[in-house]
Amino acid sequence: MRKAEQRMDEMFDQLETLTKDLVNNIYQVDYLYLSEFVDIREQYMNDCKELIEASVVEQKHLDQIQRILSYDKVIFERLSFLKEEALQGIQKTKLAKQQQSMYETNAYGQESSYFFDKKK
Repeated sequence: MRKAEQRMDEMFDQLETLTKDLVNNIYQVDYLYLSEFVDIREQYMNDCKELIEASVVEQKHLDQIQRILSYDKVIFERLSFLKEEALQGIQKTKLAKQQQSMYETNAYGQESSYFFDKKK
C-alpha cells in the first residue's frame, strides 16, 4: 500500500470515528464543541483533498466519505437548534434591555412627573 493511500485510510478512519462519536453524543454537546468539530473536520477534509488530488481515490474511500456525509443531517439539525436557541437568548436580552430603558426614562419623554392630590 502506498504511503499516501495509507495516510488517506488513517485520516478517513479518524474522521469517521470522530463523526460517530459526535453523533452518539449529539444532544449532550454544546455549540463550542460543535464549532471545534467543524474546524477539525474542515482540516481533515483539506488534508484529504490534497491526497485525493495527488492520487486515485479507491471505492472504499468513496464509500467511507458517503458514510461520513450521511451524518451531516443530524449534525446540521443540532447546529440549527443551537442557533435558534442562541437567537432566542439574544431576543430575550434585547427585550429586557428595552424594558429596563423604559423604566429608566419616563414613557412620555419627560424627565420628571408631577402628581396632583385633590383635597377632600
